[in-house]
Amino acid sequence: MAKRSDIENALQSATQVLGRLSRTCDVSAEDVAKWFEADTLYPDITLDEVLKNPWLVVHEIVEIDAVKKAGLVLTKDVMIANPDEVDRAHHETATVELRIAAKCNDAAHLRDRIPDIRSWSKDPHVLPEMRARYARLCSETEQALRTIENEE
Repeated sequence: MAKRSDIENALQSATQVLGRLSRTCDVSAEDVAKWFEADTLYPDITLDEVLKNPWLVVHEIVEIDAVKKAGLVLTKDVMIANPDEVDRAHHETATVELRIAAKCNDAAHLRDRIPDIRSWSKDPHVLPEMRARYARLCSETEQALRTIENEE
């Protein structure tokens, strides 16, 4: 079980990464804890697993920030009650996560995420417009991965 200090340290590191890209997020350790207590429509990664990967920490705090900016409250049912809004936030978040990983030449992370993006682009619970956006994100990520691999 993640300790508050682990969450705070991960938040601080992710905030620094985002700051270098002139992106700010208003997310607290308490927000992160609430987010991971929320019910989801899908099996999800645990907070402990997220804290092991800096790009996933970035993903989660950008997503939480986007959900809050959309006017949603971080409740137990926020994801289930607002699937389309949360999915829009998720797409924005995944885009930020993958662009940062690509800028840092993290081919392994991009490679690991491509199957996830493909599944999002085929998910029948996702709005058709979002499936198309995820398909574009998958193509962009595959291209970024090819670019990194060609430079190695």
